[in-house]
Amino acid sequence: NDAPALTALRPAAQSLGVTLVEVPATKMDDLGADLAARAQAADLGMDAIITMPDEFNTSADNYAIINKFATEHKIPVGGGIAFQAAQGAIFINTTDMTNVGALAAPLADKVLKGTPPGTIPVVTPDQTLTINYKAAQQLGLTVPEGLLKLANNIIH
Repeated sequence: NDAPALTALRPAAQSLGVTLVEVPATKMDDLGADLAARAQAADLGMDAIITMPDEFNTSADNYAIINKFATEHKIPVGGGIAFQAAQGAIFINTTDMTNVGALAAPLADKVLKGTPPGTIPVVTPDQTLTINYKAAQQLGLTVPEGLLKLANNIIH
């Protein structure tokens, strides 16, 4: 999942003058080691963390390592998995997996009944934006009113 996400994120970041610090890791220990080294450095080398849609972040235990580092260093986290907002990410933008299943089930049924897959219209689930207003306030961040109006869920 990371490659398409990064392909979209890199030019967007560049156009906004944001420097991405990518930490390629093949296991959580690699990411944990990177965060531990940053914690010991005079400069963390980052102002915020955005989690990518990879196997590191789908586990609550793995995310806890990222969240602990972010909390200790007052670094905002943007996430992509629903539970991350409840655990301190200032926002998540994700799809509701129950909705994904509800959309996919009728399509699978059609294919299993013989409908050629290429003749079935593509459906895309809506994105869900959750803002953890409480976490943003704890970090001293202002959440624009326009962004709050776009949110599907706000944690106070």
